[in-house]
Amino acid sequence: GGERRKKKPLGLAVAARATAILRSLYVDAEPHQFMARVKHVRIWEKVPEAAQAGALSSRLTTKVDISWDQFNPLKAFIARHIGRYFKMDAAAYGENRLVLELLRTLHALLKLGFYFSSELAPLLPTLLGLLDGRDDTVGPQDKGSSGKRYRRKVTIHVDTVAIMDCKLEVCRILQLLCDVRLDLRLSRLLALYHDEFAAGLWEPSGEQPHEQPRDSLGGTRGKLQAIGATMRALVVRDDDGAGSGYARLEEGEGGRSSLAERTMAVIGAQDAARSREAAFKKLFELLGFGATEMLVGVLMDLTFYEHPQLVSAALGLLVRQFEQRQKLLSTTLHSQLLVKPLMVSTYSTFDELLRRLSQLASRRKLYDDELFETACLLGKLVAHCSEES
Repeated sequence: GGERRKKKPLGLAVAARATAILRSLYVDAEPHQFMARVKHVRIWEKVPEAAQAGALSSRLTTKVDISWDQFNPLKAFIARHIGRYFKMDAAAYGENRLVLELLRTLHALLKLGFYFSSELAPLLPTLLGLLDGRDDTVGPQDKGSSGKRYRRKVTIHVDTVAIMDCKLEVCRILQLLCDVRLDLRLSRLLALYHDEFAAGLWEPSGEQPHEQPRDSLGGTRGKLQAIGATMRALVVRDDDGAGSGYARLEEGEGGRSSLAERTMAVIGAQDAARSREAAFKKLFELLGFGATEMLVGVLMDLTFYEHPQLVSAALGLLVRQFEQRQKLLSTTLHSQLLVKPLMVSTYSTFDELLRRLSQLASRRKLYDDELFETACLLGKLVAHCSEES
């Protein structure tokens, strides 16, 4: 029995090291690229497709040939294995090190765009369970309420730092997931607006389409001003909650010739307001973190750990939780919708040139033809900027 217990941590340590090596060789490697960012520039015709896919918009527009299904078995294994560790023990340092490397692999897969929203939703309870350290123990004699788990302690028997590192990695994953869900929520919001705009609900009255102000990329600025006003009205509500922004926008039409017509108009506006407001609220159910009170308790508990990075990450995640509505509003107002085919083509060219240049810039040293390729890419960018100016 004693010999078996000695071999188990050693085998898990080897598995953890092997996981780190395989992640560097096959996951976080070319041609894979960073995808977990919010794209402010969207192609108007592809807005519905982006919402239906449930994937990052960067993934849908990339020209790099990537097999998105290649890591499905690895994702299933990660979900299955880390799901066993809602309660962590500092004495199980071998298991904790393996969980840490699997979490880092999950972070890399998320960063590189290998997850759909439908795959992330089942992972959230597991990640939040790992983040909650209130039931963690430091050895078999610890009851979890002694406060030992807050202190840094590394011996041949226990390692509390490994548990802290696991929780720090979960915070980083959830921070990245906040960016992912912001991108997905923006896609869904724009899709809702796309449908209404196609139905003529947002067409400016008495104004021809060619009179709408456009930015240099060909995006219709009036569209985003309209949806921005709508979202702002929902984020900043009246105290009594009776008159939402949608109702005020609809009731401002005026000019009705009779009381009956005005009454019907108000009723229709209120129905539309309720429908749109329900759709808006549903956006925040996408990849939500559950009950805010529970999350706040978990994050505040993390601030007692003797781990400055973990404390900072927990507070940062707390801020992200409470600013998600305002973040979606500001992101929408700063987005651009490309309409003209020429502008779509120009943007795609810029995006690909910058992607490749960023990939080369991330390397420590350029070899052989890469220096020449970098010079060519810079020359093309300068030429395009000259044409635009």
